[in-house]
Amino acid sequence: QKARRQKTINKTTERLSRHSTNLRRSNKIEQDLPTTIFGRYGLAFWEFVRGDYFDYCMGLVLFFNAIFIGIQVDEIASLTPNADLISTFNIVDWLFCVVFTLELVLRMYAQGGDFWRADNWKWSAFDSTIVTLQLTE
Repeated sequence: QKARRQKTINKTTERLSRHSTNLRRSNKIEQDLPTTIFGRYGLAFWEFVRGDYFDYCMGLVLFFNAIFIGIQVDEIASLTPNADLISTFNIVDWLFCVVFTLELVLRMYAQGGDFWRADNWKWSAFDSTIVTLQLTE
């Protein structure tokens, strides 16, 4: 009877240990998920910003920005730049600045402390520097 009691105690201890480990894991997962103002759409938002599709979209925006900069430089370097076109360039520059600032803020929000601690922290610092320079311009 003592052996059976000890076996029951060991099983209960093992179950509690597993339950405790699972509870710690679930709390860790919940801590990784941001508490969000987006309510029930928060998890979808979090997954979108941390996903590949968001990176592809922002890469496309970056590509269009590079093309736009080339067109802008070509127009400004011409002998008679169009004043209306220059003001349009300023508006488009401002829009790209807003998009890149929003991207940076969304990444910071979605990644939390990992934004500066993850393996790609150097890219995060580079992006932050570029956006800061663009905002001060």
